[in-house]
Amino acid sequence: MEAKEIEIINLLEDNNNTISLNRAMNVMANNLNNQDSPRVGIFWYDVRNDDLFGVVSSQLSEVSVSDGLATVNTLHRDYWKKQYNKSKFRNDGKELYPYIGGYQDTPRGIVFYDVRSKIFVIKAGSWINRYINAKLLIIEEFNLTNQNYKFEIDKHWEIGYGWEGW
Repeated sequence: MEAKEIEIINLLEDNNNTISLNRAMNVMANNLNNQDSPRVGIFWYDVRNDDLFGVVSSQLSEVSVSDGLATVNTLHRDYWKKQYNKSKFRNDGKELYPYIGGYQDTPRGIVFYDVRSKIFVIKAGSWINRYINAKLLIIEEFNLTNQNYKFEIDKHWEIGYGWEGW
């Protein structure tokens, strides 16, 4: 055996790990049954490919509640900026689809859970009414099929609108 192979085997057999393999595997195994839990979060809708992208979601047990509403802490504006810059860096400074323009220039929305009303509320712009399949994709992505939910249209999620002027 070569020295590198022996080093790898020793690392794999190291019993001084803070988290043992059994402990880690048990925690992950406990999560197997939670994969279909309903989720809250943000998304964009890709009109060209009829698909969601930039989805950031979490189960209700993983998010904080503010004013009776649960959702992820990630904002569209901040997530877009990070992805936009990464894609430009990888593409010699040129914009790369789908991260073209500002975060508010592409159909987007957010899924809240209203703790008081016990309902998932999907906020989007009026664009959602032109792309019926987008609703189905959102329901599936956020595991809302067997949940109490509704779609609401609001100005903030209209194409071209954002934090500016709010």
